[in-house]
Amino acid sequence: MSTDVMGRDVMSWPDDESGGSSPDARRAGGLRGADIFGGPRDDAMLLDVGAAQPFEIRRRSWLYGLVGLTAWALAGGFGWIALERPQYAPLPWVWGACGVLVAIGLVFAWMLRQVRTPLFVADLHGVRLLGENGWVGFLWREMGDVAVDPRRLLRGPRVRVRGQGDDREHSITLGFATNVSAPQAEIELARRRAAASY
Repeated sequence: MSTDVMGRDVMSWPDDESGGSSPDARRAGGLRGADIFGGPRDDAMLLDVGAAQPFEIRRRSWLYGLVGLTAWALAGGFGWIALERPQYAPLPWVWGACGVLVAIGLVFAWMLRQVRTPLFVADLHGVRLLGENGWVGFLWREMGDVAVDPRRLLRGPRVRVRGQGDDREHSITLGFATNVSAPQAEIELARRRAAASY
């Protein structure tokens, strides 16, 4: 303890051997094991900065756009055959294929508009997922079970969510059409659930 120019008592840090005030010396001077608020410090309890950001599972927009454009390109090719080279294929079959491909392109164009909406969101409050009947959400304290299942035979990996005392299970499928893999989803969910428990 020392005094400043105004005569007030101030805390002084013990100097190290070189005459300076090192971090080690400051910890030895009384802040070892304590944070700036005076409470015990546990580095394991510090908030994961990345976990503070929402974790979202979305569709791959480029994939939907690619499928739609490919369908329209093929439809244009069949239309060209029907108009310019009708002798190479029966016209009903060619026009039918052209119509189906145009419809597929329109479907994927409509789906592309929905890509901006995430399928699943997890943050420090809980999780929300887009189900068949709209959004479903649970706070972490209301969570009965949240799990990531790996791929099994013909069934792709998926995220399962169930509330406490709720027998109904909600899930979304992961795969090539989504921007998150099953191992990544498992890690990100664990980080946010652990951070929310503090």
